[in-house]
Amino acid sequence: MIRMAGLVRNNSDMMLCEVLGYRSYSRLMEDGFSGNISQRRFEIVLEDYFKQINEASMADVLLNMLGRAVEFAKTKAIKALGTFASFLKKIIQAILKFKEKHPVIFWMLVCIVIMLISSVLSSAAHAEVKSPSGKTMSADHINAIVGALEDISRAAPDPASNTVFKIGDFQKALIDARDNPQHILDLSKQGFFQDAYKTAADMLHKNAETFKQSGDTSGVADYVGRLVGIGKSMIIR
Repeated sequence: MIRMAGLVRNNSDMMLCEVLGYRSYSRLMEDGFSGNISQRRFEIVLEDYFKQINEASMADVLLNMLGRAVEFAKTKAIKALGTFASFLKKIIQAILKFKEKHPVIFWMLVCIVIMLISSVLSSAAHAEVKSPSGKTMSADHINAIVGALEDISRAAPDPASNTVFKIGDFQKALIDARDNPQHILDLSKQGFFQDAYKTAADMLHKNAETFKQSGDTSGVADYVGRLVGIGKSMIIR
């Protein structure tokens, strides 16, 4: 749950269509922006939520939603840009209704939207993880390495060994850099992390090559896809 300092939780935050599995728009936004739910599902739930808001509460709701969105953009990477665009479109449609009757509120909300867009653009520009060779790693690349490390730690004869704990530290560093847009992780400057990366990458390439040599091209995709899926599912709590 994302909490925004200085903002009071609006009672309407608890109205959100519980039938669709969301008791607050904060959780909906977190799942939507993180890509944990589809853009279509996000749009349906958000549309249903806006139908429940009365005119007197709308300004407070918009302020709270935008505040949470700004905080999310500053602390985590917005991965589902299509969902974020849908969110902005809905918010802007609601804001336009204030232009004639409440111009002060209108311009205040517009300024927050501009700040939100700026935060997202800034986040996209600064999020970066570099491999030991100095190349920027994609999200799938990061997740595949995290997944490969998980396979290695699970296969370790002693789950409490120092090596497993170090692998866990590397996984946390990768996940932290992946999920925090202003965190830059340069593996070319990290001693142990370079060794752990090489071990995971070598295992990944070796197993993929085994599939290729046996003629099982779909097996390569399934194997890498499984590792990426493991990596995606891992978060820091």
